[in-house]
Amino acid sequence: MFTLIKLVSVLAAIALSATAASSCHQQANTIGSDHALDLVAAKNEPFSYIIEEVGATYIAPHFNELSIPDGGVLEISALDGSQKVRYTGARSDFYAEYVTGPSAVLTYYPPQDIVISVDIFSDDNSTESTTGGLDPASVAFSVDRFASGFATGIESSIEAICGADNSKAA
Repeated sequence: MFTLIKLVSVLAAIALSATAASSCHQQANTIGSDHALDLVAAKNEPFSYIIEEVGATYIAPHFNELSIPDGGVLEISALDGSQKVRYTGARSDFYAEYVTGPSAVLTYYPPQDIVISVDIFSDDNSTESTTGGLDPASVAFSVDRFASGFATGIESSIEAICGADNSKAA
């Protein structure tokens, strides 16, 4: 008999928790999303571009290729200059550190003494579409998209009450 009472109690507890869980509906929050972008910068020319998404709390460019020559610098900054991140060297397929706010400025400073050699006698004048018509060897970076949305921590400030609201003013 004792085990039957335990079984009924457990089943009742499961039924109550299922009812409480079904009464708590929360919509999914969008934290961020990707947006297509096609930017290509040559190694030997200064470059500046503003990425903007109205209402966004952050912007994070995605680089399919980064190949900054020695002495060159790529800077990603907030529009007001309050935040700056600098990149040098080479890597591929990554999101840059995000910049807080609805805008980010990409500025490339080439080295002062760069020389790009081009073989004008070559029959192969093909370039990939991701290089914007530039010879891939002369590309400092290419951006294929950027993420924007809400920075980490925004979603954690959203709260929901499941069941009766028994809260009282202080």
